[in-house]
Amino acid sequence: MITVSSALQQILQLARPCDTETIDLIDAPGRVLADDITAMRDEPSFRTSAMDGYAVRSGDLSQGRSFEIIGQNRAGSLAKGDLDGAQTVQVFTGAPVPQSANMVIPKEYAKRDGKTVIFDLNDVCETNIRPIGSDFVAGAQLTAPTVLCPERLALVAAMNQPKVTVYRKPEVTIIPTGDELIMPGDEQDSHAVVASSGFGLSALLAEAGAKSQLMPIARDDHKDIEWMLGMAAKSDLIVTIGGASVGEYDLVHESACAVGVQMLFRRVAMRPGKPLMAGKFRDSLFVGVPGNPVSALVCGAIFLVPAIRAMLGLPPAARQTRLMPLAAEVPENGAREHYMRARMVTDGGQVMIVANEHQDSHHLRDLAGAHALIQRPAGDQARQAGESVPVITLGPGLEKSFEQV
Repeated sequence: MITVSSALQQILQLARPCDTETIDLIDAPGRVLADDITAMRDEPSFRTSAMDGYAVRSGDLSQGRSFEIIGQNRAGSLAKGDLDGAQTVQVFTGAPVPQSANMVIPKEYAKRDGKTVIFDLNDVCETNIRPIGSDFVAGAQLTAPTVLCPERLALVAAMNQPKVTVYRKPEVTIIPTGDELIMPGDEQDSHAVVASSGFGLSALLAEAGAKSQLMPIARDDHKDIEWMLGMAAKSDLIVTIGGASVGEYDLVHESACAVGVQMLFRRVAMRPGKPLMAGKFRDSLFVGVPGNPVSALVCGAIFLVPAIRAMLGLPPAARQTRLMPLAAEVPENGAREHYMRARMVTDGGQVMIVANEHQDSHHLRDLAGAHALIQRPAGDQARQAGESVPVITLGPGLEKSFEQV
């Protein structure tokens, strides 16, 4: 049995970045940039007014002096107006500023009368002109790899780049196993178990940036499992659910080895999720998660999401923890790392964390209501209310919720 940290490192060593593709910018939200983006122009590319107001030469200003309005520059127009003495050009935000002007007086400090204007200079202190290249200059770069969030997509567009090269979305095949399983909506059987984990894992991995295919249920039969694994062999990641322990009908390990999976490990010192296995199957990463839905989804959050992140070309990283104060005590921990399902609560304006009452690996409803996992080290002592504990928040956040390993 190996530690969580060791298991994750071994999985990440096999999680190779996918190949790349070039796509239109409109199709790029959430994708991971594979090649640096270079700005094709300065931004702004001309001296730009930061205010609605009047462009002037500051040396011509004096309190109460009347200026002649000789023109108007709007956004998108050419820069007009060669100022001479007490002359000004009306400008609008984003409009070009006349070459001879070095200040824009905001319109709220101007009193206009027809073709003339007088300025109140008491509160004027800014030039209100954005210089050429004050945001970025031609040749500036957005460095890969990085997640193309809305702000970065806007930056790429401003750099005048219509396409981006990104890492291909990893293809994942999920194989639920077990004679006891039925699909949601199948005829009720009092002895059957609805196969829920595959749908949760598929959603989890899609949220992380992967394309998932959920296969039909593989029965507790070596040939059936081996056939499913063969069908999935071209995937970037193969995930089996269930059959991962050491019981008489836990056949996934033997079946995986039979088709050529080079197994790295079979058990991890954690709860939930002890019967976790991983290995290499041809060019694919193979991970077998436990059958209990909570165990499967916790293992997905701790191991599979970081693997997808690495396949997307981002640096290998573990889920980031942050310290949060406990709202209620938690008992001492046993010999395995424990990932306790927990909720965030507010007490006197302070956000705190409280462990869910039920921590059994079949309590899916409690996981559905959880905001985070409290990470308890092996052998951790009892913790009292108010003490800070490491917490892994659940939910999206491909880039911001990871740290280097």
